[in-house]
Amino acid sequence: MRPCGATEAMVEDMISLREERGWSDRRIAKAVSAKHGREITESGAGYRLLSAGADLPPHRRRECKLPAVYRRNGREVRRFSPAEDAIIEALTLEGQTDRQIVEALVAAGHPRRRPHVMISRRLILARQATRAEGE
Repeated sequence: MRPCGATEAMVEDMISLREERGWSDRRIAKAVSAKHGREITESGAGYRLLSAGADLPPHRRRECKLPAVYRRNGREVRRFSPAEDAIIEALTLEGQTDRQIVEALVAAGHPRRRPHVMISRRLILARQATRAEGE
């Protein structure tokens, strides 16, 4: 099998496995790929679930305990700070584009990030807001 775009049926199955069973991205990708005969990567499954708003059941959620800067796959990764999140939320409400948000963060003295990172970060912030409303 070669990686492909996920069908609507695949996405529905992924959402069900995440919300009802609390499965990881890796486990979901393997199960859905096997069931549908079309491969989806772990990161592809994770992005589809994030953009669909699918969340883990409350008993499976945990706090992120990674340091502010760490290495993943040989690359340096920087977590977003609360100050960056505040800027992102404010500029998103103003209707700014991802590129404009990146430039505003850099102008405020924060590290440069790629514009596509803003898409995922905005989705994560929306998920966090939804969780906070439910508590």
